[in-house]
Amino acid sequence: MLFRILRSFRILLIGAIAIVGLMMAMPGALAFLHAVTIEAPTASQLAQGQPLEYQPSTREGEEGQERFRADGECSVPVTVPFGLRAACQVHDLAYDELRVARESGQYHAATTAWARWMADVEFTLRGHRQCDAAPLLGRPLCHGVVAVMGTAVTLNSLRQGYGATPQESPVVLMAWGFGAAALLGAPRRSRGAGRHEREFHSAVRSPDVVGMYVGVRHASTLSARLRLLREALQQGMTGSGGVVVLVVTTGSGWVNPHVVEGLQRATSGPVTIIALQYSRLPSWAVALFRPWLPARTARAAIAAASDAAAVVRRHGGRVRLLVHGESLGAAAIRTAFAQRPQLAAAVDGGLLVSPPGSVEWDGPAHIDVVRHRDDAVVWFTLRLLVRPLRWRPAACDGYAAAPPYRGPWRPLLSYLQVFAALPRAGDLPFGRGHRYGPELTRAWARVLARSGRSAQGARTAG
Repeated sequence: MLFRILRSFRILLIGAIAIVGLMMAMPGALAFLHAVTIEAPTASQLAQGQPLEYQPSTREGEEGQERFRADGECSVPVTVPFGLRAACQVHDLAYDELRVARESGQYHAATTAWARWMADVEFTLRGHRQCDAAPLLGRPLCHGVVAVMGTAVTLNSLRQGYGATPQESPVVLMAWGFGAAALLGAPRRSRGAGRHEREFHSAVRSPDVVGMYVGVRHASTLSARLRLLREALQQGMTGSGGVVVLVVTTGSGWVNPHVVEGLQRATSGPVTIIALQYSRLPSWAVALFRPWLPARTARAAIAAASDAAAVVRRHGGRVRLLVHGESLGAAAIRTAFAQRPQLAAAVDGGLLVSPPGSVEWDGPAHIDVVRHRDDAVVWFTLRLLVRPLRWRPAACDGYAAAPPYRGPWRPLLSYLQVFAALPRAGDLPFGRGHRYGPELTRAWARVLARSGRSAQGARTAG
């Protein structure tokens, strides 16, 4: 029950942050909302005739003279760039005026709450207007800073119920911050297998194939999942002459069922498939918010698998270690091989399906790559912004379709066309776009045949 309550609060908090953040990042929509709202007294009008503890300063603003608090700051531990401190000083004065207006008892709480909302909106709009005058290259960063500041201000007003603006100590603010961070990071525990894990196990139908899934529900940290992976590897490598396939999943933990089915059709001997999940987030969210996680997981997992295989071989056992990943999982393995080439040499083979941005990538000689020429994911790389890319066909490539951008290559335009094609890349039939299915059986047959010859040659040389 506790975890359900925490999960509900976390969903509400994430939803509030997402909605407010999106609104604060869209100055046009925010300006429209500000323009159509009913007219109400501003903080300055509400505080008229009420003495403040200091004399507000004045300066030339966007629309004539503006009043501000001279010692006002942006309540952050670093210096705010792009001259945004000026907006914070005006915002601080508005909050002080709202405080004295509320303490006077002359106005209804709804009136001061509405004035606080308008002060927060005007603070964000002013920041965006200042960003419009910033250097061209710095404008995106400036607007991003303003959106973050506007989100923080609005969430703080929500936290205080748009009531009075008391002077809170740093200890209280830190307590709220740590509480929100703890809520966002609260453990997500599930009693049963997740959808992707169930789908993985249901695809294992052959008595010669054993499927093991090490997911985030089994262990909350990477180090704990690696311990479980080592146990699974020891169990899977006990058979003589077996094949062990290490699968690095996609962001959410998905393993293509056609991968499992293709392995079952392509081999007649014992096969152990061990899938390692690193996140519950979808691939795009992992790539955006935790881009280091997939490659770090792949490096550690391949190192653990190669060490386990080496131990088995030292004791006279025979095992073939293969690796597999699709989409973000393939990108993780590709990055792990690039960062530590010895990991590529430690495996007997592998199959990488649709590594993002891999249109010109050949990969190690013993690693097969499957891509579709009309898959926007394999074309999605910043190199497309500055030059045309040359398609490098692989033995297991699918249907020879046209690339996802129309006509000859054009700077920026071709990249934007590929970017626009990403959301619908998975809606095409199997064998097209980002849909990989029955063609994986032929790819696995090639991988198994090649890795078998390599293993036999290594034993003969030994």
